[in-house]
Amino acid sequence: MTPLGTPFERVTKWLDDAEHDVLVLTGAAWVRWLTGYSRYGAGLSCVLVRSDGSAELFVPSYEVRFAREFVNESRVKLRAYTDVGYGLLRDPFTPLSSAFRQVQGLSDARVAHVESDWLGGSGLLPSASFDVGPAIAKLRMVKSAVELDEMARRVAMCWVAQHAVSQALSWGASEIELYSLARASAEGHWGSPIEMNADVIGGPSCAGVGAPVSVPGRRVVQTGETLIVDLVMGVSGYFADITWTHIRGENLEQAALRDSMVNVMETIARGLVPGRRCSDVYREMEHLIHDVAPNDSFTHHGGHGIGLSGYEAPFLAPFDDTELEEGMTVAIEPGAYGRDHGVRVENNYVVTKHGGIEIPGRPLDMELLA
Repeated sequence: MTPLGTPFERVTKWLDDAEHDVLVLTGAAWVRWLTGYSRYGAGLSCVLVRSDGSAELFVPSYEVRFAREFVNESRVKLRAYTDVGYGLLRDPFTPLSSAFRQVQGLSDARVAHVESDWLGGSGLLPSASFDVGPAIAKLRMVKSAVELDEMARRVAMCWVAQHAVSQALSWGASEIELYSLARASAEGHWGSPIEMNADVIGGPSCAGVGAPVSVPGRRVVQTGETLIVDLVMGVSGYFADITWTHIRGENLEQAALRDSMVNVMETIARGLVPGRRCSDVYREMEHLIHDVAPNDSFTHHGGHGIGLSGYEAPFLAPFDDTELEEGMTVAIEPGAYGRDHGVRVENNYVVTKHGGIEIPGRPLDMELLA
């Protein structure tokens, strides 16, 4: 894959090419993307990037010492604003707004921004500033080597959780117990709180695909039943999305159906090349699933972007004609669902000119998760 610069370097180049002087981004995901700073429970933050390669990061005063561990201060100047405390202000944006107003030179600059709840209507930016959300979002879809490494660590965390679930399934745990175990094992592995959105559903509930139709409950997964475990897990700003269909005991028919979904996933991955339209990838997946499971249904998208959130552009869906680019990351998730059963698998891939390459982190011995 062609090496890419850091997000900060790419944004600086984009500013120069687009003839903008400043880009303003607000919110934890954008700050993490450009500066590397992320902290659990962090306050409001904002980053201002200039075309000369300098930047200013606004964080609450009590976060400055943590931000210094992540930020290159020769390039990113830390600006602290005073936060009076949790829930003490009617408008929590006021202290950050006050600090932002002290930035020099914005009135005469060509300012670009990505619209946000805080920025919109704040009156802080020049009236002639440009909303460049689509252009910056497209930049964000393509991941750097550092970002891919971050994602690989989250992939490994998801598989730690999948393995813990596979071990507990044999002794008759309920769906909600397995759901809780998945989170606990991931947090124990990482050593801090994580963000998680998950489907952990067994037996007939698998036919419902996932939330909100099927959600984890007290039902115990019975011998011979399947358990779909779809784990979206994130920490420190980056995410992975890994799904495996476990089987308690033996069910040759469902194991064969799961194996066919693995084959579909790997076939689709080989076709993740630059220039391919996402909608075409979805249609190929739909066709492959129908061929191997003609009596079952495929009732959801075929995958989506992954990175700074668990579900982001581009989307493997009939509505998305986005052309894949080298360095985009995509979660591929084929599934097949009947009246009282369902299977789904999912791995995360990076687009290359040779096809999709699985982001590492999966255990080599898949029998551990049989």
